[in-house]
Amino acid sequence: VIAVLWSFIYHPTIGLLNGFLTGIGLTQFANFPWLGDRGTVFGAVLAMVVWQSVGFYMVLFVAGMQGIPPEYYEAAEIDGATSWVKFWSVTVPLLWDTIRTAIVFLAIGAMDLFAQVQVMTNGSGGPSRAADVVPTYLYQTAFSDGQFGYATAMGLVLLILVFILSVLSLRFTARETLEY
Repeated sequence: VIAVLWSFIYHPTIGLLNGFLTGIGLTQFANFPWLGDRGTVFGAVLAMVVWQSVGFYMVLFVAGMQGIPPEYYEAAEIDGATSWVKFWSVTVPLLWDTIRTAIVFLAIGAMDLFAQVQVMTNGSGGPSRAADVVPTYLYQTAFSDGQFGYATAMGLVLLILVFILSVLSLRFTARETLEY
């Protein structure tokens, strides 16, 4: 649904983005094809994905920060800590498990943008397949080219890559768990 909404926002003639840019005097964007230009299609899809994801990560981090007892901040203030020192010495260490979770979700999400790219580029991957990601290429290989074995092998490699990326991100961000 979000990809369809953003497809309308990026539409060259009736799109909200081009209307806004033209309204503020940038007339060169009057009929600019954001999803039809090789140089902008991937950035346009990426902007939509960022917009779509911000709310989830905001809730994740706000919930984590609300779980930090205020006594730690009060103790840091009594010790004369500045805002930056409190952030790096209190907030980040106590949010580390939340940060690790967010990194794994980001890694997995980055490998799977199939639905967004498929909907926003009408299944074409954009001009010259500029917005193609591995899952859309896999889909095209299987269902357009009929190479199901090759597509299955790509899917298996993608699964292994996501698993390795998840394990590495968890391993490299491992620290002693702080309890409060």
